[in-house]
Amino acid sequence: MDRPYDYKGANQEGFQPEVVSLDNNTGLECAALALAKGWPVVIDYGATFGTTFLTNIREQVAMARKEPEPLEWVSLVTNYDTARGWIDVKRLHPQVAGQISIGVLQALENTTFVRFPATSAAIDTLGMHHVNKDNEVQAFLVPDNEPLMRILREKYKIPYVAVRSANIHGEPEKSNLSEAIEYARQIGARVVALNKDTAHQEQYLRQRIGSQPIIRLPLISEDPVVTLVRAGNTHPSVIQSLVYHTFPGVEFKYLEEKAGPERVQYNPLSSEPGLSPDELRNRLLKAAGLS
Repeated sequence: MDRPYDYKGANQEGFQPEVVSLDNNTGLECAALALAKGWPVVIDYGATFGTTFLTNIREQVAMARKEPEPLEWVSLVTNYDTARGWIDVKRLHPQVAGQISIGVLQALENTTFVRFPATSAAIDTLGMHHVNKDNEVQAFLVPDNEPLMRILREKYKIPYVAVRSANIHGEPEKSNLSEAIEYARQIGARVVALNKDTAHQEQYLRQRIGSQPIIRLPLISEDPVVTLVRAGNTHPSVIQSLVYHTFPGVEFKYLEEKAGPERVQYNPLSSEPGLSPDELRNRLLKAAGLS
């Protein structure tokens, strides 16, 4: 990993990606070092694996994944404090902006991507590959104590990473370890990282498989409606319940942005309609293998 990432050269060497777990120091150091050196790492995000990389190798990752031009913008993984610095609260609807200021987004950690308007400083820092045409950023928030992002921040001064789905363009996302290893070979990723060692056994028991949901926060010029733009592997009613709890007084709308494969959607409310928001979030994390 001492040389720059070159997916063509790496893929032709016939190497076997190293499989590590992020719940021990050896695995953490291996995955963090690979990212810090500029190599992509295929990481287990619970409901799905993701292609994780530093923002400056976006084009190389796109070539490895055989993405067509023009390239799509890319989501980011970070903690709440970093994401909060990117949010242009002046462009948000007041009913949402007020809640953001008291840290409510932390209630959505590890459960959904959040799309929000970006400040001019964030736009300049993150660059065109990570900001859409409406000057919005999309982030998957992880807790401050999430091991990999913590070591990246503290040891390597890397506060965020980019993430794409773990699949060659046009193919299904990889949702189990054997598929993730083969995908890593295809793109020349040296490391496949599970979130915990027991994920080897537990991955086939997960009830959320495929992709995480995405919600979009409303602008000041719009109605106070939080929109679910991708349901992924989670039933819209579940996200609606979390949104109503996180942003009291807002409305909720489900409007899928683009067509995709039909997914089995996890819905604990169908059997336990009285779940509290905290209980519901715990069910989501457990079903995705994140608790």
